[in-house]
Amino acid sequence: MKKIKLSKKVILIILITILVIGAIAFGTYQILNDENKLTVEEKEWITENIDVLQTIMVPNNLDIFGKNGSGVFFDFISDLETEYNLKVNEKTYNIGEQVDAGSFKIVEDIEDNHVVFHKEHYVLISKSKVNISSLSQLNGKKIGVLSTDEKTINKYLSDVSNAVLVTYETSTTLFQALETNTDIEFAIIPLEENLTS
Repeated sequence: MKKIKLSKKVILIILITILVIGAIAFGTYQILNDENKLTVEEKEWITENIDVLQTIMVPNNLDIFGKNGSGVFFDFISDLETEYNLKVNEKTYNIGEQVDAGSFKIVEDIEDNHVVFHKEHYVLISKSKVNISSLSQLNGKKIGVLSTDEKTINKYLSDVSNAVLVTYETSTTLFQALETNTDIEFAIIPLEENLTS
């Protein structure tokens, strides 16, 4: 019986060929597997609703997301209209007002039927330069928050002892209190909602 011997050169060529084929297969999969492509149900809905005027409530006091008729939400709706030939009636509202379904809105708890457009992040700010490396450094501090965010921030600060949350109705009043008032040393605010403040 004869033994077949492969030279190192042949083995190297086989390995390189396998790697190239694997890379091509992986690249093709990445290109074809678009997680943002429409599902069959979404395509059917668009086809059925091309001539139907859709009303969408858009917040108009959220800095980069929607303010004075422009922002991310308005751009998103414009792109939907352009790309899918949909007709959209934009109605604006201010955060805190009651809105119906078919709205961009801020919610505390995400339900199964919600489509998450963005998850907000909170930042800790102070008028003085302070290095905070642990939440325990907020023990016993008075912290300004928006009344709409109090419930969420309480969850984040559940391990902080004796922290007192002072609520404000608007970011403007919160920033004024932080700047002029000695009652609060810090404020916790939604980051993207306050980028231009």
